[in-house]
Amino acid sequence: MKHYSLPPLTQMHSPNQSKRTHPELGVQMIAVHDPEGYWKGTISTIMSARAEVSYHAFLKADGKECIQFVPWNRKAWACRVYNSVTENLCLEGFYNKPYDDYALHVFARMVAFRLKKRGLPATAVLPGMVSTPKGKGFTQHKFLGTLGGNHKDFVNTDAKWKAFADMVKAEYKYGHFRKTWGRSN
Repeated sequence: MKHYSLPPLTQMHSPNQSKRTHPELGVQMIAVHDPEGYWKGTISTIMSARAEVSYHAFLKADGKECIQFVPWNRKAWACRVYNSVTENLCLEGFYNKPYDDYALHVFARMVAFRLKKRGLPATAVLPGMVSTPKGKGFTQHKFLGTLGGNHKDFVNTDAKWKAFADMVKAEYKYGHFRKTWGRSN
């Protein structure tokens, strides 16, 4: 199986971030998103204080560029109640359109890297597991339900979610991660 590299990471400081509310709980999940928008428009939204939305990192649709908007140890504003216990990674695109295969693999590598750095398992957290002791790993935004903002992203079929989850697990198992990528404060 081919393995992928993390892209260069540009730093931009979104005003839409804050301290984690309950840092003693730690990050429990990596939540994956799509912005239902394009690169430039999404960047503009994340950089606007009026929008009150952000992600920790946003990967371009071609998988070759990424921006970190919020340091890993701070709270991004992406999934309401779960903001303090999630890291939020986003891939440019739309829920009902196919993603570039290369970008999807790079995105899986990003998720696996952040899971490893957080000491979290490569477990795909499904609806019903989110607020339980089994709710550690990675999930898609839509599985967070009403408390997560009631969004429908990341993918629109169970088969696509399973395929992505398998990519994350393969990258996690492969390992060979760099020491750092992005900033924590």
